[in-house]
Amino acid sequence: MFRENALNYERKRETCHQTAEEGKTTQDIGKEIHISFKDIGKIIHKVIGDDSQVGGEKNEKEKRSLSPYGKAFKMFKDKNPFADIAIELDVILSIIVFYHYRIRF
Repeated sequence: MFRENALNYERKRETCHQTAEEGKTTQDIGKEIHISFKDIGKIIHKVIGDDSQVGGEKNEKEKRSLSPYGKAFKMFKDKNPFADIAIELDVILSIIVFYHYRIRF
């Protein structure tokens, strides 16, 4: 039974790869092959071998950028001086002090 399931998954993986190359969306592939979006993503990433996605879609990390508050938090965590954070974020120093105060309390 295990061998049969492994062959079935291998067949689905090959079909997923072929339909992705045809330019079909993840939803179309999922409906056609009956596998989860997460599995489709894993298969595509294994085949492509990098972080880019089929269809020219941007990576999840590229889609969302941190807010100035989030960037400041990350820089506080890296122990950057307040002045460097203010220069990097192009804000006045009092805002950075305010952010630091909010994070600490």
